[in-house]
Amino acid sequence: MALKLIARCDLRQQVIETIESRYTNGQLRHGGYLVWSCLMEYIAEQPDVFLQGVLADTAQMRKLRRRTPFVNVLTEQERLHTLNTSLSE
Repeated sequence: MALKLIARCDLRQQVIETIESRYTNGQLRHGGYLVWSCLMEYIAEQPDVFLQGVLADTAQMRKLRRRTPFVNVLTEQERLHTLNTSLSE
């Protein structure tokens, strides 16, 4: 998902809107909002920093990824392919 967001800037606004909506509706705490918002600011100019942040193996990022704002970034076919690839490894 992160690589697709880096490659396709047309999907980024959708993710930003999801972050904003969840924060406004109380579904995302302020700390999580800041993390996701800051990461999205890096995506265009420093995609490596974005990727490193999104994929960080920390307790905070594992928790935030459980309710990822990257919903609907992958098509159903891409999602199934990813799941099948992960399960066969």
